[in-house]
This record gives sequence, structure tokens and C-alpha cells, in this order.
Amino acid sequence: ISVFLIVAFALLSVGCKKEKDKVLNMITISGNTEDMNGEYTPESAYFYDYGLSGCTDPLYRSVLRITFANDYEMIIYFHSTTHPETIPTGTIEVADYCIEGLYGVFDQALRKKIFSPSFSSGTITVTKEGDIHNIDFNLVINSDYGNGTLKGNFKGELPGGQSK
Repeated sequence: ISVFLIVAFALLSVGCKKEKDKVLNMITISGNTEDMNGEYTPESAYFYDYGLSGCTDPLYRSVLRITFANDYEMIIYFHSTTHPETIPTGTIEVADYCIEGLYGVFDQALRKKIFSPSFSSGTITVTKEGDIHNIDFNLVINSDYGNGTLKGNFKGELPGGQSK
């Protein structure tokens, strides 16, 4: 039994270490052929309700915008059949425009270099504890924008507002 306990403790320690060692507030792009590979540190973020999206089927659009320390920004658009007052929680999948889900871009601010990798697949998982949002990104960059992956996390407050 003591060998079993030692093995069980070792397995639990490894599992806990993975979560403990999770890098918070860092986005990493890798495998991209458009010279976008690297680590990006979020500087600020906010979420706002955009109202009806203008799609044929009535969908509401809301926006998550994250700015980074090195003049980049990520904009994620959420389409939903319900009117959001806050960022949706749970796991949301990439979808085409005017389909329930999300789509987004990663772009250099002020368009110094025009590069907006639309995401072809993947998910964003959002959890909330009090005023703190924990958002995990696991996205695949569209082949039109050099392929690769965008993975990482944002953890912090998301001030909101309404924009139309």
C-alpha cells in the first residue's frame, strides 16, 4: 500500500504542478510564417456590448479587446442569440461571421504592419471569480495569415461599456 500511496502522491503532484505553473497574462504565437511568432504581454482589456450585429438572423455582437505592451491588439467578436451584458462564460468555439460563436483578429495597433490573422478554429474558455476573469486562448491561425497557433491566457478585470 505504501508504494501505491507514493505513486498516487507523485501523480497528484505533477497534475497540480501543471496548473500551478500555468503562465498567466501571456499570449504566445508559434508556427506562423508571417513573422508573428513570439510572446505578447497583455497591457489592458475591456469588453463591450455592440448591440445587434446586422446579420440576417438576429444575433447580438459583443467585443473583447486586449491591448499588448508592444503595440499589438487582439479583438474577439462574440455572436449570440441572447443579449450579453457581460462576457459569456464557458467554452466558446470559433465560427464564421454571422454564426453563433466567436471570430477574431490579432493586429498591430495603428496598422503599422497590416496583419490580421483570422482564426480558423479553436476555443476560448472564460471563467469568472468575483471581478476577475480568467480567459484561456487555444486558437489556430487561418492559413491566409501564415498558419500557426495563438495560445495563452488573460487574467484580470474587464471593464465594460456599451458601444453602438
